[in-house]
Amino acid sequence: MPAVRTDATGSLTLTYDPDAETLVFVLDINGLTNPSVASIYEGAPASRGTVVFTLFDGPTEEGLFSGVLARGTIEETTLTGTLAGKTIGDLIALIQAGGAYVSVGNSSHPEDAIRGQIL
Repeated sequence: MPAVRTDATGSLTLTYDPDAETLVFVLDINGLTNPSVASIYEGAPASRGTVVFTLFDGPTEEGLFSGVLARGTIEETTLTGTLAGKTIGDLIALIQAGGAYVSVGNSSHPEDAIRGQIL
């Protein structure tokens, strides 16, 4: 994967709710122009992965954006790709093994305008 040079940054906060067996998320970005999509992927660093959950799917935030891009809840029924039909525990295990990353796309870079492994 060729790296994208940018000053934009981001963070994803995940909070596990054991009673509901869900993950509550908040995706915060800083300094990205025209963010349009954000997803959690299964994949190792520097590899192209498979989307397992879409965090944000538009509409595009026009102009330079800083703030909360998306917030919500990840449930078993909303997992896709290699995690379709799996549990939130499977997603957590993937994250703990270093096998998941977040990618935020924009008009210039539909994937990986901001990218980082979930730790």
